[in-house]
Amino acid sequence: GDWSEPAGSARLDEDHLSQWLASSSGSMTQWALGGSSQDTIGLGGGSASTWQKGVYDAPTELAQTCANPRQNATYQDALGTTADENNWIRSWTNDSYLWYEDLPDIEPSSIDNTLDYFNMMRTEKLTSMGLPVDPLYRRWTMDTEVFLSEYAGSASIGYGMHLLFYNPVESRRIFVAFNLPGTPAAGALVDRGTEIIAIDGEPVAGGNVSVILAALAPSVSGESHIFQVRDIVRDIGAFAIRTVTMQSAEIIPTPVPIYRAIDRAETVPLGTTKSVGYVLFNEHSAISEAQLIDGVDALIAAEVDELVLDLRYNSGGLAYVAAQLAYMIAGDAALNQTFIRPTYNDKYQIFDPVNSELIQDMPFLDVTVGAPSLIGRPLNTPLPSLDLFRVFILADWQTCSSSELIINGLRGIGIEVILVGGTTCGKPFGGVPMDNCGTTYYMIQQMTANAVGFGDYADGFRPTQQTDSGGSAVRGCSVYDDLSQPLGQVNEAMLNTALHYIAQGACPSTSMAVRQKHASPWNATLQKTPVSGTAIMGLPRGGEASRSRL
Repeated sequence: GDWSEPAGSARLDEDHLSQWLASSSGSMTQWALGGSSQDTIGLGGGSASTWQKGVYDAPTELAQTCANPRQNATYQDALGTTADENNWIRSWTNDSYLWYEDLPDIEPSSIDNTLDYFNMMRTEKLTSMGLPVDPLYRRWTMDTEVFLSEYAGSASIGYGMHLLFYNPVESRRIFVAFNLPGTPAAGALVDRGTEIIAIDGEPVAGGNVSVILAALAPSVSGESHIFQVRDIVRDIGAFAIRTVTMQSAEIIPTPVPIYRAIDRAETVPLGTTKSVGYVLFNEHSAISEAQLIDGVDALIAAEVDELVLDLRYNSGGLAYVAAQLAYMIAGDAALNQTFIRPTYNDKYQIFDPVNSELIQDMPFLDVTVGAPSLIGRPLNTPLPSLDLFRVFILADWQTCSSSELIINGLRGIGIEVILVGGTTCGKPFGGVPMDNCGTTYYMIQQMTANAVGFGDYADGFRPTQQTDSGGSAVRGCSVYDDLSQPLGQVNEAMLNTALHYIAQGACPSTSMAVRQKHASPWNATLQKTPVSGTAIMGLPRGGEASRSRL
């Protein structure tokens, strides 16, 4: 749903991000190693633009000339037209899009809305498996205020459930992956494994899409909607259909809803006496920094020997959070090591396209960088670390972008990653969101690689029981996401498989995999709906880690 206006100290955190976005005419500094090269904030581009085929003005000369200009303390836009906004999109994509040479040159005034024009500006290249390198769902636009609120960790409006969409509209199926405690979904017992069959009388499969999506993304608190759901009866595999009414409410973001040291009494029957930590991490947002620190502190206190990091529903977000979490896993082995090695298009071989600063590798980050009012700790507070040489990562088709950076970055410095689950989404790319006229645009501007130069995983990381040679095939076990069992419990298929590997040093037998497939019948027939995935590069202004620590 829409994001609500934060209050109190949260407003300060949104202002922090607003300054971060606006300070570079709507972008971030590259790795926050210096201030923005822009001396003004959100200044309009001035006169109306003209178009000449093959001739591109600098994006900064065309920025913030708007059909509906903003006039406030942060933005002073100039009055323009939709064609002016399209002309900025044309120049911005031509300037910094990774595959700019493939873009069409379309007259800005020929398209009457910015979204359609923006979506025309992308490559038609294919991966080695014949899939689009930059499918439409991997770019996005968002109201700038919504974007700022979302990544500041402000509350949203909804029901507190994470949904999995499968199949085309005419045969659409929607399952609940998990809910958050204390939310409308939890109160209605709409939990992991529940299938939503109909909403407000419209069947999910072939019903009125507008009605269904409006109900799933309510704009205000207090909206009531009627859901027909099918529950799985745990342990016997039966299903029961019922009708519930849920009322939308303000949902407090919880990107790290579960972290725990699994009791040895639970792991001994599986054949191991090791202490195992489990972390469910669902979003690389600004607020997740504090929650991850709390989780790692708890696991350090419990003296865990192994870590299972559950990223199966994490489609990405802020790359600096990934660099922090990767450090908290590896510890001293990651100090002064490269986490991301960026490559831009051939126009930018020395200086980055955002602030014309020297292109630098992004290191593993060993200190806090978020606003102290947001994360509750002073800037540059040293991060805790587990100092592990191996990590088990639970992943699947929604594991994307910044989550994949964790996998790739750790492998680049020799940390063993055991991948359990399915193939990840495959997005070794990143970008910097850019505001223009109140809309934030995101597209692919860089290719990412790890410390040893590997970044060729556009078709995703996939588990393999063969030798791990450092490529896109990662040593691990293929297993279905079994929605019939709660997350974080030892009998849940992915976690159980990881615990089996810890105990036995190998994946479960084929017969066990067959049983897991049988327990998850929906996996055999459903077509997964792709996720956009986002790796937002850079650090918030005011969150600069000291050069000595980088």
